[in-house]
Amino acid sequence: MTISLQFAPVAGRARAINVRMYRELADSLRYIGETVGDDVAFDEGALRSLCEALVSGEAPDPLVFALYYQLVFAIADEDAGLAVDLLDRIVSLQPLAESEIRILGEDLGMERSALYARLVEENEPLRFDVAQPPEDAVAAFRQVLPAAMQLVEAAAPDLASEIRGLARQIVLVGQGPEHEAIFDGGSHFQIWNALFLNIQRPHSRVALAEVLAHETAHSLLFGFCIDEALTLNDEDSNYSSPLRHDPRPMDGIYHATFVSARMHWLMERLLATDLLDDHEREEARIALERDRENFEAGHAVVAEHGVLTETGAQLMSGARAYMDAAPGEAVVPEPDRAKATS
Repeated sequence: MTISLQFAPVAGRARAINVRMYRELADSLRYIGETVGDDVAFDEGALRSLCEALVSGEAPDPLVFALYYQLVFAIADEDAGLAVDLLDRIVSLQPLAESEIRILGEDLGMERSALYARLVEENEPLRFDVAQPPEDAVAAFRQVLPAAMQLVEAAAPDLASEIRGLARQIVLVGQGPEHEAIFDGGSHFQIWNALFLNIQRPHSRVALAEVLAHETAHSLLFGFCIDEALTLNDEDSNYSSPLRHDPRPMDGIYHATFVSARMHWLMERLLATDLLDDHEREEARIALERDRENFEAGHAVVAEHGVLTETGAQLMSGARAYMDAAPGEAVVPEPDRAKATS
């Protein structure tokens, strides 16, 4: 299955990436089952059924991906007991029939929440202290999230399709008192189809729309890495990043650069409509300028130091071409050509 590397959102691309990811997971689980079958007792029939469902395109619970990676680590450590427990948990999880919004903590499950929080924090130099959000913040955020998605749907329906496809499980999180850095949202390649939103951050519908574009762009890049990485730079080599206070690996700088272009793309689309009031237009205009500055700063580092694969080069070339062609603030079109349909 060929997956488009076009920079702009593509209808159906998220589903195509999901299908590839699910099938790759099925192949890996089958291999693990065949490899450890004589040494580890597990429900082979249940594993076979799960793999068949994955191959058919049925969306698994994102926890299946997270536990799969833990399983790989357990096998590498020759921890047969843990491997059995993980296999049992993997095959016991029900598919995710519909997209859902969950809350970190008791709603999501304490054990799952702890694993998710640990992965989101992984490799971050400053602690986020990901925590269960306060109830009043949850109630307020549940009003803003639909408004932000409606805005994206009206201005950029193909992007809305990618967001819905890649973020099948949205997890609402907060930050504890021991946090050292602020974050708006997050994703992780080991928790495919999950997206984390920090609901204690102030979110207008424009700002949240940009966060959704931001985080799903990261997920999109993870999905493009099924066959090869984006960069070939040494993972232990860090580069001065204009986008962060601390030096970062090239892959992180690459991600931030591409993501900045996608955020710019959405802000441009919003400014090309009459969907925003004057305050929101100014908010989007400021974001547009910030996204361009961040892209140019990151692209300079990638251009000078990045060793890109064919996939990485093609994707970044598309982002560069878009930014070169993008005008300044767009002119508001006639209402009958850009009016919200909701």
